[in-house]
Amino acid sequence: MPSSRIPPDQIERSLKVMGLPGSATLQDLKTAYRSLALQYHPDRCPEEAIAECHEKMVAINRAYHLLLSNPESWQTEGRSEDAETDYGEWWRAHFGEGPM
Repeated sequence: MPSSRIPPDQIERSLKVMGLPGSATLQDLKTAYRSLALQYHPDRCPEEAIAECHEKMVAINRAYHLLLSNPESWQTEGRSEDAETDYGEWWRAHFGEGPM
């Protein structure tokens, strides 16, 4: 089942939570998630900061799963307006010239 496009304001908020620029790649997202999870996981936080770490992890998980659920919605966000996409070229690069 294809997912719907993510609204731009949610993309911006999620990228901000993850500490990523608009030009981030899927690999950047995964790397940021691992790093933030190690930093804010409640099991790794000091006793006095567990509640804060828990809230931060909830936000990180939401942002990560939102961005991961539909990368094509955000991977084009923040790209140059002048960049034109040649879908025919993309198709040939991924699937070749042969008939369907």
